[in-house]
Amino acid sequence: MTRICWYPYRQPVNAGALALYIPSYVAHLAPLGHSPIALHRDEHAARHFAIWVHLSGIATHEIYDAVLQRFATHACKKWRGRHPQLSPDYMARVRSFVRFLVQAGTIPEAPVSAPDAIQKRIAEFQEWLKFRRACS
Repeated sequence: MTRICWYPYRQPVNAGALALYIPSYVAHLAPLGHSPIALHRDEHAARHFAIWVHLSGIATHEIYDAVLQRFATHACKKWRGRHPQLSPDYMARVRSFVRFLVQAGTIPEAPVSAPDAIQKRIAEFQEWLKFRRACS
């Protein structure tokens, strides 16, 4: 079950263990030529993800693609009752933060999927293409 993410806008909230890495993540991005507004957006996305992980009770060693997918679709009351799907750009910022955490050794790399699972997903996608898009 996905917990509802709610925190008052512009008020400090405990972001858990990942909060320690947010300043170093922003410092890592600054020399890469990111604008101040882009750095703010990256920091906000990283903090939002850290808060959600903390409120959901997810341990850092459990952060994989499935957790990112749950985050992308969680019900966030921060949006004042609206429940938008997080944009691809926003999720790219979150994935960038997760990649930084992997490179820093904070979280483990995602396990490689078994070939059978990958083949099954490809087959399901091909069936979907045939049925929905009339591709053969």
